[in-house]
Amino acid sequence: MLTTVSLLILLILIVLLSASLKMNFEYHKSVIFRLGRFSHVRGPGVYLTIPIIDQIKQVDRRTITVDIESQDTFNN
Repeated sequence: MLTTVSLLILLILIVLLSASLKMNFEYHKSVIFRLGRFSHVRGPGVYLTIPIIDQIKQVDRRTITVDIESQDTFNN
């Protein structure tokens, strides 16, 4: 009985740790909201969050190029 409970607790801890481990690439920033309010911004790297309490919004900071077809303009 004790080993079953211990294994269950260990399994829950592993799941919570894996859910709280996040990673940003060099072109990402994460805005972290704790209980719906802005908490802080995380740059590139690995970091821990609090599951359920923290919400993470990732922002891609790469330059996006868009091809636009040429247009005629009127000049006075």
